[in-house]
Amino acid sequence: MARGVREIAAAVNGRAQSAEDVVREAIDGLASDEARALDAVRTSGGDGSLRVARRVDERVAGGESLPLAGVPVVIKDNIATRFGETTCGSRLLEG
Repeated sequence: MARGVREIAAAVNGRAQSAEDVVREAIDGLASDEARALDAVRTSGGDGSLRVARRVDERVAGGESLPLAGVPVVIKDNIATRFGETTCGSRLLEG
């Protein structure tokens, strides 16, 4: 079941759930038949996303309150990032 931003952030900040677990759930959701049928997400960020989530968990454990702790986001493929390719959704721009 989908949860909202506030609910996820509250769970992570309250240490009821780890950011790493939230990210794993999101990555698993992208592998579902329904998500694959939509073909809306080309890459998941995988290990990099999990590393960032572990760092969020460390910061929360250290007493920081992070407003968006553990909230997964999707970045449109026409925005350049430091991870992955920017293909604008076109196989012609891969590589």
